[in-house]
Amino acid sequence: MVFPVFRFPVPLRAAARLFFICVFLLGSAIVPLAHARQNEVVRAPDKDVTITGVVEKAAVDENDKIIAVEIQEEKAEGTEFYLVNDDAKGNELLGLVGKQVVVTGVVDEDEDDNKILTVKSFSVK
Repeated sequence: MVFPVFRFPVPLRAAARLFFICVFLLGSAIVPLAHARQNEVVRAPDKDVTITGVVEKAAVDENDKIIAVEIQEEKAEGTEFYLVNDDAKGNELLGLVGKQVVVTGVVDEDEDDNKILTVKSFSVK
């Protein structure tokens, strides 16, 4: 049996170089796509959490009126801070500064890794 011999129209060294250039260009096209896919944030469905802590001032206006509060929850690792979302239910906590509360709601994080609590219900202890 005789095997055919193929002749390259270009020298083998040039063909190898062309092959590696094609691999590099293909990789250059795929890597950014894979990286973009990796950075997609997959959000879990919102789960209610219950936080027990003290309501504290987070921000005041020029007249020293409280305009934002946070819940400070003591844990074994330290204090966790939850900024209360500025909505109707969250604004009900503005008058409870210094009080201990049990809050049920959803916790999200902003771009600065601050925990934002959207209040669904609360009770004063």
